[in-house]
Amino acid sequence: MNAADKMIEAITRWAQREDRARALILLGSHARGTGTDRMSDIDLCLFVSDPAGFTEQQDWLRQFAPVWVSVTEPEGDHDVIKVIYEPGVMIEVGIYALDALTSMQTALPFYLESGYAILVDKDKAARALPEASGTYIPPETPTPDVFHSVIHSFWFNTFNTARYIWRGELWRAKVFDWRLKQDLLQVMGWHASLCSGQTNFTIYEGKHLQEWADAETVAALKAAFGHFDPADSWRALEETVVLFSRLAKETARALKVAYPQELEAQFTTLIADLKSNPQ
Repeated sequence: MNAADKMIEAITRWAQREDRARALILLGSHARGTGTDRMSDIDLCLFVSDPAGFTEQQDWLRQFAPVWVSVTEPEGDHDVIKVIYEPGVMIEVGIYALDALTSMQTALPFYLESGYAILVDKDKAARALPEASGTYIPPETPTPDVFHSVIHSFWFNTFNTARYIWRGELWRAKVFDWRLKQDLLQVMGWHASLCSGQTNFTIYEGKHLQEWADAETVAALKAAFGHFDPADSWRALEETVVLFSRLAKETARALKVAYPQELEAQFTTLIADLKSNPQ
């Protein structure tokens, strides 16, 4: 039994003993039993009668193994506690109120669609969940308004990246560069679905990106990230713009919507001017 299996077994035994814990669901690669390696995290959904008690007082996390570090992040209607245990095993456990399990019986959340395993079900509520499709859910085809809002967001973030490179404020430039990369990722997902016919994938944090993005896009990404250096930051920004432009135009054709070429021309002209005329 490897470290991850031991951790899953320990958490399951604890949940069976803990009266406030009513259901425990394993999801992700460990639930599917495929694609795991020594660095695969353990994804769990824990349904409890007192969510605040579990997030505010986290001593219970130390029952399974020595804790190296933990963080708590809000995600939608619940909190997720992310813990790295000795000897380097990470778990992500979503803390849910019991009524969340009831609502999931009507519509299975997208993150369970790729597969899940019920570890604890004291009230026999988890067994009423719909069967998982066994596939990832690709991004929904956007409406014209949604598509254009992402286009505008990209150029807004591009503008701010450029102006902070120009000012020599490279850290702030990187902040906006990462935001425009999220816009790029969204368009990459739409492009993969609408132009490449990909169906079984998720764009969440770029998961398995090399498997669903086309080869030309993956190759272009290698040049889209720059060093903490003005010249290389300009180069990376220009490469990112070229990649985004290609993907967005091809996606626009697939959607049968107009691509704002004039808007692109305005921003690319400004970028060229700023680059050629440093402060």
